Amino acid sequence: MNAATYLEHLTDADLSLLVTTSQDFDSIEDLLAELRERPALLGQLLRQPRLFHELFSAEADAALLRASPFLAFAVLVHRTAQDLESAGFVSEWIGPGQRVPMFQV
Repeated sequence: MNAATYLEHLTDADLSLLVTTSQDFDSIEDLLAELRERPALLGQLLRQPRLFHELFSAEADAALLRASPFLAFAVLVHRTAQDLESAGFVSEWIGPGQRVPMFQV
């Protein structure tokens, strides 16, 4: 993941949401300065369970309205990748009403 490319698509509201859910930064400027030094940090921020909960929990309507579609999609992609890291198999659709376990190959 190229953090610079991601940052081009994140809005100020997205960055503000990352700041409030991370608890490690006091401002957007602090976040941006840290991301310039450690670009891999953005991936860690997008994987935060607190950010996912803030966006997608039942009481998260306001946060999801503030977040850009890009941030919401990035959080979902990172969450799915994180979930698949520990999955032994996934249930694969092969036809109407038919699923089979697909193991790592």
